[in-house]
Amino acid sequence: MILSTSTAMHQRTEGAFTWQVPDGWQQGRGAWGGLVAAGVARAVELSETSSERSLRTLSLHLPAPLPVGAASVRVVPLRVGSGLSTWTVSVHDSGGRACAHAVALTGRDRVPDLAAREGSWPTAQPPSIPPWTDVSVLPSGLPGMPTFLQHLQMRPVQGLPLQGGQVRCLGYVRLADQGAWDLRHLVAVVDAWWPTALTALPTMRPLATVSYAAHVMVDPSTIPAEQPLVYEATMTAAQGGFTTETRRLWTLDGRLAVENLQSIVVIA
Repeated sequence: MILSTSTAMHQRTEGAFTWQVPDGWQQGRGAWGGLVAAGVARAVELSETSSERSLRTLSLHLPAPLPVGAASVRVVPLRVGSGLSTWTVSVHDSGGRACAHAVALTGRDRVPDLAAREGSWPTAQPPSIPPWTDVSVLPSGLPGMPTFLQHLQMRPVQGLPLQGGQVRCLGYVRLADQGAWDLRHLVAVVDAWWPTALTALPTMRPLATVSYAAHVMVDPSTIPAEQPLVYEATMTAAQGGFTTETRRLWTLDGRLAVENLQSIVVIA
């Protein structure tokens, strides 16, 4: 099942949607966090009435696993300004349990006179990485592999679980059957990789993302449909079983597509 079908929303009333969370996208007891992010992004897209405003930032909290089946999604505008809209989104399962809460910003392009200057500002640089055609695809069906990974095409370069060494992951990623890139793909695949902590742990441990903040920095229509994105992630700190890591997606021509900060907890 492709992502666009898996995140289809049925609008009941203004700002109120029903989402049939599909089977086959699980990570542990609930839906993969990337699927939840994509579903939330889709609900915001359907609620935004201005064709000039696209998703710029998505901040997502995941207090409980989202099970397969009917879920209710509520999108509420906090403020609609002249160039920026702020939305809150809540996702509840069929029993009424809160499974996700998000704040999203949609905005139009600003200050076109800055376009040339922006190109000269100091910015993060893409990592050095072999061509994607020279990197093998991660086989599906490996022991312990989460169910949702069957929908991903991942080409790891650095940072396999339990390998030790630098707490960093690097490789290429895309959905296996995605077609053209869109916003849902971007906010989903930045969550595709295993937490960087697993590269340093001596044994497999259950982990879960509890906080996710993504900043979308490219128009997805400018990414060639057949190309993957470069994925890099680095742990920045750990304390009391909670870790924080920065994840980035880069286009093959060196543009930062998404920057994502996650708080990930080692459960046991």
